[in-house]
Amino acid sequence: MRMFAGLDVGFKRTSVCIVDETGKIVWRGVVDTHPEMIAAALHRWRGGLAKVGLENGSMSPWLVRALGALGFAVVCMDARRAADAIKSRRVKSDKADAYALAEMLRTGWYSAVHVKSEESHRLKALLGSRDQLVRAKRALGNQVRCCGRLASVCRRGRERRSFLRRRIMRCATTACSMPA
Repeated sequence: MRMFAGLDVGFKRTSVCIVDETGKIVWRGVVDTHPEMIAAALHRWRGGLAKVGLENGSMSPWLVRALGALGFAVVCMDARRAADAIKSRRVKSDKADAYALAEMLRTGWYSAVHVKSEESHRLKALLGSRDQLVRAKRALGNQVRCCGRLASVCRRGRERRSFLRRRIMRCATTACSMPA
C-alpha cells in the first residue's frame, strides 16, 4: 500500500504525518528537525512510502538533499500553494499542517519546486559576502573623504588621489586640528 508523509518543518521540531492512499492517518508524531531523526521516524514505513513532502523554506534545501541521500523520494512543495490549502482548514496547528501536506501529496494537489544544488547555494552566499564587503569598503572610503573635507585636506575641486592620500596621511600622523 502506498503511503505519503507530510513534514511541517520548524527550526527545532518537525511534525510528521503519514497517510495511506485512502487518506487514513497511519502515524503522526513530532521529531527533532534533523535528517537522521526524521529518517528514523519514517524508517518503519520506508518500503511503502511513495513520497515525502515539505514546504519550501530556509531549511528545505538541507532537508531535501539529506533525506534524498538517505533514499527517500522527497518533494519540495510551493509554500504559497501549500499555504492556500492549509489556510482553508479550520484547525491551525503543526499536526494539522503536516496532515494537510500529506493530503496534498496523496491527491497530487501541489506544485513541486526545484531545489538548487549545494554548489549554487555556496556561490550565492559567496557573492552575497563579496557584495557586503564592497559596500563596507565604499562606505569607509566615503567616511575618510568626508573627514578629509572637514579637516580642510581637500580644498580644491579635484585633486589627484596620490596627493590626497599623502595629505590625509600627513594630517593623520601629525594630528592636525579641525578648522573652527
